[in-house]
Amino acid sequence: MKKTTKKISALLLAAVMTVSLAACGKTAPSAPNGSQSAPTSDGGAGQSADTNTGSTGSFDLATTEFTYAGEFHDGYAWVAEKNGKLTLIDKKGNIKYQSNHSPDSNYISFESGVGYIGEEIIDLNGNVTYTLNNNRDDDGIAEEMIMQGGDKFLIKRTTSNMKENSTVFTVIDKNGVDLVKPIEVKFRNDNANWSHLGEGIFCCQYKAYESRIHCECILNPNAGVSQKFPAPENGHAYGFSELAKTESGKAWQNYEGNDGGKSIWGVATFDLATMDSQLIQTEGAYYVSGKTAYINDAAYDLSGNKIADFPINGYKDTPIVYIGEYSDDGYVPVILQGKDGSYYITYLDKSGKERFSPIKIGKYNSDDKVCTPTHFISRVEGSTVTLYDNSGAVKTEISSDNKVELFEDYMISKGKYYFF
Repeated sequence: MKKTTKKISALLLAAVMTVSLAACGKTAPSAPNGSQSAPTSDGGAGQSADTNTGSTGSFDLATTEFTYAGEFHDGYAWVAEKNGKLTLIDKKGNIKYQSNHSPDSNYISFESGVGYIGEEIIDLNGNVTYTLNNNRDDDGIAEEMIMQGGDKFLIKRTTSNMKENSTVFTVIDKNGVDLVKPIEVKFRNDNANWSHLGEGIFCCQYKAYESRIHCECILNPNAGVSQKFPAPENGHAYGFSELAKTESGKAWQNYEGNDGGKSIWGVATFDLATMDSQLIQTEGAYYVSGKTAYINDAAYDLSGNKIADFPINGYKDTPIVYIGEYSDDGYVPVILQGKDGSYYITYLDKSGKERFSPIKIGKYNSDDKVCTPTHFISRVEGSTVTLYDNSGAVKTEISSDNKVELFEDYMISKGKYYFF
């Protein structure tokens, strides 16, 4: 592989051709709108969000089928029974507290000991730590939640009064305090989307042209950074892969452009505090998944170090549609599309060798959660869903005619949890 390194200007982010292949993970939901600072009189710290709080019972997760069953974050998830309100539980089914909100609330989340429900940010005990401003003081300020990332929240704040007419985005903590300088963002098209890159760092991107994704701005509360970027030019577009995740304030970016008429393809490590990039240039294929970049026939960490051999250019002449991240024992999931049109999965070790012959997993699309670094599921026909570990050994089977989603140590199907 031809490899060189060079600095890229802070304004020329290094980056993205989103390889929107398949994902075992999912990005957080988003919905535009805003935020203010300081706790409020109707939602200050210490007030309860619910009439029934505390551990007041439990569910038998082996038998209970919920009308809503959320993903666990840091050991807790939202659930709801038929005609019931949202309840926060742990993985043993113990009730942490019950809310007054229904599952059709606009946006709900919980991670890192805090969450959002209704218009309130709450702690693990159900205490309201901040209530979003909805012109409550007749001040013309309206706030709306976009998404949560760890213990931080991205919001949109609109001010419309005699003195000001503005819309800005900012990141707040659980008490509603701004952690970055609010920034005005004028979206260049309707495809703009916010995403959480990890570590409480948020990025807004949009499709610039063809398959190029361009980064509009970055909000990094850990470094107090609110950074906007210029429009793409000269055949370049800069942004992050939809699967990219940060580690120690850095993230992988895909890069596509030209240099003196010569096409350049590659990926770069990008520092989300200093806005500096270091490009690894290549003439071959590349793919970014989480904290790992797969370039030609090698995998690299965010320090730019080669960590494994990997056949990105083709696996036994079979197209690769998804690459995951390495497990602690050194295996990475790879989803392939066979010549029969079906999808198969295997795990490769760090020398690029398969751990077992590819196993057919049935239908597949980019929204399906069918594998993790340690397990995968297969439904070839009928209602039987088989769970395997990353050695290809069968662990268990369940029967479901509905979609099954796989997470670290459990599955969800039609409101029911299956732990393993």
